[in-house]
Amino acid sequence: MYTRNIEGTLLDRVWMYFTIPSAHLIEVKSQRENWFVTNKYIAEFYACISNIGFLYVGLRYSAWPIFLTGILSMLSHTVPYRELLLLDKIGAGLAASYLLAYHHQGVIANSHIVIPFLLFAGSEVYLSRRYNFSRFRFTPHVLWHIGAAIVSGLILSH
Repeated sequence: MYTRNIEGTLLDRVWMYFTIPSAHLIEVKSQRENWFVTNKYIAEFYACISNIGFLYVGLRYSAWPIFLTGILSMLSHTVPYRELLLLDKIGAGLAASYLLAYHHQGVIANSHIVIPFLLFAGSEVYLSRRYNFSRFRFTPHVLWHIGAAIVSGLILSH
C-alpha cells in the first residue's frame, strides 16, 4: 500500500488550521502516490504537476472549464481531503460536459483518439485501485492527466 505519513508536512502544520474541522483524508483506494515523498508541500507531487497541461490548454483556447479542472485537480492532489476529491471529480465532469456540449464536432472528428482514451481512463481507475504503483513516478493516473489534457487540446483545436 501507499504511505500516508503527514507528520511535519504542510498538511500537518498549515492546512489543518485553515480547513473545515470535519474534513476527512481520502480513502486509501483513491490515493495515487505515496504522500509527501517528493516534497513536504504537495501530497501527490507527480499527480499534481501533471495537471499543468489542463492549465495550458484552458488558457490557450480560453476554455475556463478545462482550466478550472486543472486547478481543482491540483488542489485535490496537494491536499488529500475527500471534500477536495469531490471537487476534482466535479471539475472533470464539467470539462467533459463542456467539450461534449460546445465542441462535439471536435469530439467526433477525433473519435479515433477519444474512444481508446476513454477505455484507458476506465482501466486507469480499475488498475489504480487494484495494484500498487508506488515504485513508479508516472503512475497510470499521471498518464491519465497528461493524456486528457492532450485529447482536450485536440478537440478544442478542431
